Amino acid sequence: MRRTGLFGLVSAGVIATAGAVLLLVFPGQPSAVAIALSAGVALLVQLVAFTILRRTRGSGFLIGWGFGSLLRLAALGGYALVVGATTALPIVPGLLSLATFLFATMILEPLMLDA
Repeated sequence: MRRTGLFGLVSAGVIATAGAVLLLVFPGQPSAVAIALSAGVALLVQLVAFTILRRTRGSGFLIGWGFGSLLRLAALGGYALVVGATTALPIVPGLLSLATFLFATMILEPLMLDA
């Protein structure tokens, strides 16, 4: 549980930093709300994916990493469908920020497994 908490803390920092940069690219209140929503979704998805990866660390490591990748892809698709169809939020900043957050934090996973 300690490693997952540390991963969550580092991921939140990476997401906040990337989100600040994305706010410069996509100014305005609607874009800021979409980026914040994406940040929350990305952090939740990454915590679940990291937990799965840690539990399958032995012989099922690639299965765990593959499942996490499918989870990320499903999150992107689900976000596009739900946010695009049910809200007035701009979809481009939302999807681009979600993909950025997921990619950046996915890169952290191997580094944080042994932290």
